Amino acid sequence: MITLYSYPELFGVADNNGYGLKVFAFLRLAGVPFTHQHIFDASQAPRGQLPYIVDDGETIGDSVTIIAHVVAKYRPAIDAALTAAQRDTDLLITRMLDKDPAKRPQDASTVIIQLEDILYNLSRTSKPAPVKPAVAPKAFSENRIYLIDRPAAVQSEIRIGHLGVPRSTEDYFPLSIMNALLGGVFNSRINLNLRERHGYTYGARSTFAFRRQAGPFVVSAPVRNEVTRESVDEVLSELRRIRTGDVETRELDDTKNYLIGVFPAMVQTASDVAGRLLDMELYDLPRDYFDRYRENIAAVTKADVERVAGAMDAWLTAQL
Repeated sequence: MITLYSYPELFGVADNNGYGLKVFAFLRLAGVPFTHQHIFDASQAPRGQLPYIVDDGETIGDSVTIIAHVVAKYRPAIDAALTAAQRDTDLLITRMLDKDPAKRPQDASTVIIQLEDILYNLSRTSKPAPVKPAVAPKAFSENRIYLIDRPAAVQSEIRIGHLGVPRSTEDYFPLSIMNALLGGVFNSRINLNLRERHGYTYGARSTFAFRRQAGPFVVSAPVRNEVTRESVDEVLSELRRIRTGDVETRELDDTKNYLIGVFPAMVQTASDVAGRLLDMELYDLPRDYFDRYRENIAAVTKADVERVAGAMDAWLTAQL
């Protein structure tokens, strides 16, 4: 029988290290019998690193090597239903995102050849796209307050929100900048108000969940119990203020420069690039969308932000 050696559990999770948890989860899902030993001392582990297993006297380290060993020896049926195309896709993604440069495709032509093979196989086995369901959000004629009483809670979790707008809105960039001003970045109005001016919270923020259909607009803040009402009042005050179009030129320029400056971090890794490609496909964005992303942010004017802020009544109730 296999014995898995890994770091101790934490908060009910079987291992406080992601690699050990990966092996633990794989063994459980694969139905392979094993015992689990939690240790801190990794001196007996291969290369002095956890996790590792001992299987019939053989010691094996590295999570990828462990899983490969289990697959080869025990032949688990965990992925028996995968098609050849799905296995090809799994292999390609694993290799492209692998941290070991020696395992990655070394040139673009290799990646293109592999992708063409996979896409060809997928085209032969693909099914018609499902019909998109019609979604009709419930309309509210007035504000509602929901209070969930947790007597033992040491802080209040505030959520203030309403239905927002879909990702396809023509005002995506003005709204993104307006939200950054309001609560989307650390030095935003809501965070500076609740955290810096009043000391109610360690952090407060607002966000639009831009989706194919309208997602929520939410302001969130964990605050001390005794200042719950005051915190809600301050958030509502900031929402009223932004809707008046009160935007300073320097405040706008600083926010735009920040969003332009952090953009490279959005396309830094292969996983980031894949995510942006997925955005283009999912939201029907033009091919040059991210080539022009910073240009589109820079083009947003004070009048644009004031316009979308003033139009918030279209999706935020007038009683705020």
